Amino acid sequence: MPRNRTDKDRKKFGETGFGKFIKKIGGAIPALAGDILDIATSGNPIGATIDKVKGIIMDKMDMGTPEEKEAASELMIELEKNRQDYELEIFELEVEDRASARSREVEMAKSGRKSYTQNILAFIGVLGFFGCLAVLFFGPEMKGNQETILNILIGTLATINISIFAYYFGSSKGSKDKTEMLANGN
Repeated sequence: MPRNRTDKDRKKFGETGFGKFIKKIGGAIPALAGDILDIATSGNPIGATIDKVKGIIMDKMDMGTPEEKEAASELMIELEKNRQDYELEIFELEVEDRASARSREVEMAKSGRKSYTQNILAFIGVLGFFGCLAVLFFGPEMKGNQETILNILIGTLATINISIFAYYFGSSKGSKDKTEMLANGN
């Protein structure tokens, strides 16, 4: 069973491959300052940062001296390697997380105990989704940004419901059945 990472296991940002790369291109960072809000509010801040850095490097490749173009080309290769390393690390963390969750389910099934937390949270998620829909369709007229807030809440709950249905009825159901088979020794 993979061991769980702790805060002690985590590298400081400056010690990661991407952190070292950012230090290396430190002169380009002021050019990113205007884009910080876009990066921070994107769904993938690391990906957005990489895209911005790529743009800066591409500008150097297009308009720089031959030496700058060569250095920019090398930086682009290094940036791509760091991006791939980052994606691999994220993937490994996701696999580790799923393995940990599956191990917990196996241990619960072996002990004969049931955890009702998932069922209760799933029920609350489904009930909340349909409750918000009822308010939207049958509730009082909304003022100002209330409808916008309700629509955001409905979108969030809809996403949660996709995960709930995937767990109970979709591919995750197969994983749950496999967990029970492993616990029963079949």
